[in-house]
Amino acid sequence: MMATVTSNPISIASPLLQRHNLQRAIRGTAVNSPTPSRLKPNATTSLVQTALLRGFSPMTVRKAKVLEEIKSGEKQATLPPSALPSIELIEDFQTLEPSFFPALICRVQEGLKIHAPELCVEGVNGTYFLKSKEGRKIAVFKPQDEEGSSENNPKYQKGRSASPNRGSCSGTGSGVTSSKVRKDFKVGEASYREVAAYLLDRKHHFYGVPNTCMVKIYYPTWKAEKIGSLQEFVMNDGASWDIGPSIFPVKEVHKIGILDLHIFNTDRHGGNILLCENDDGMYSLTPIDHGYSLPTSLDRAWFDWLTWPQSRIPFDNETKSYIENINPDEDANMLKRYLPIPNESILIMKISTMLLKKGAQHNLTLNQIGTIASRKVPEKPSVLEIMVEEARSKAKEQQEVVSASSQLSTTDTNSPLIEQTFLRILGEIMDEQLSKMPRENGENKSRLIW
Repeated sequence: MMATVTSNPISIASPLLQRHNLQRAIRGTAVNSPTPSRLKPNATTSLVQTALLRGFSPMTVRKAKVLEEIKSGEKQATLPPSALPSIELIEDFQTLEPSFFPALICRVQEGLKIHAPELCVEGVNGTYFLKSKEGRKIAVFKPQDEEGSSENNPKYQKGRSASPNRGSCSGTGSGVTSSKVRKDFKVGEASYREVAAYLLDRKHHFYGVPNTCMVKIYYPTWKAEKIGSLQEFVMNDGASWDIGPSIFPVKEVHKIGILDLHIFNTDRHGGNILLCENDDGMYSLTPIDHGYSLPTSLDRAWFDWLTWPQSRIPFDNETKSYIENINPDEDANMLKRYLPIPNESILIMKISTMLLKKGAQHNLTLNQIGTIASRKVPEKPSVLEIMVEEARSKAKEQQEVVSASSQLSTTDTNSPLIEQTFLRILGEIMDEQLSKMPRENGENKSRLIW
């Protein structure tokens, strides 16, 4: 007797279709699912019920629960009647271009009267989601007094690493990389580096760094007023490690890599690259979490995109043109004008940017340039570090000759003349070394999306 097979009436859609359907359900439009009519949601069905009825994955159901909380309205913050929260913009960079920030500050101010700052459970520092009066996340606040090993950091415990969760505060999954506080980054400086990444992108918006500024916030339940970085919250469909890099457009990956080399990022992983599916089905990538950029040494570069196939594709002419127009001296002057970034970090930026520009001139790929900047094993210096040490040695020899007949001291490392000599020699060494490197032709180019 032949057995009768009955099919499950609930459709299990692909992850991409699940997310697409959930977003359509939120907007109240029809979904692309063959769900029987008896299972279709009605006007009173919640988002969570809709997700369950349609056989969505557990992760999608969890996201639906978060969206349900926003849609139904959250519990109002309990504030003393005489105390009102406040937020003050410290610097809006109006000398650069018309400012976006006053409007955002206004919305945050209204939201703080109703919704308490929400601590992000991910990451190693104290980070808060700030909401509009409707309860939607609109900004991310990172106070200086809750960075790293600060006693005010709610995630830090003395003698232990700050947190096992090193993902981004984007509402996505938690991370897996080391959470040890880095000694070459002082407590209170991460917020300045967040703003620095935005300032370096503000002129052309090539990288897509979200709008970021410095603010001062008072909230009644906090012990004191807090200063930190405020970044516009970016609506997203998750982080890059949620689905893997193979379907990301080449240019989107290139812009992330160019930014990381521009600021010598020491913490680029799949959790701090947000992805958003556009109407045409293509993905755009948004870089966040730049508190561990602009370090004071060259030994900690970390770029997850080195393993992505797009990094081995040569730059197109438009991207090369952008790299060619990066002016590290102008960037350095701007950062010094607005932010207390250490001189050592500014020099690291100049060195890394020089490598990026020289690499593009010699037709190297993003992968080749990033490999030069990173250590293959933690104990051995990178190719870039070796070139820098050679340049320093030669610059010192030249300056000793000059100082013998002048009043210039070779120990004056802040001297513009010494720095110029060092960078000139480093550029010559780079040209010599990079000209010998083989060229990658991007033979898998046809399989990738531009």
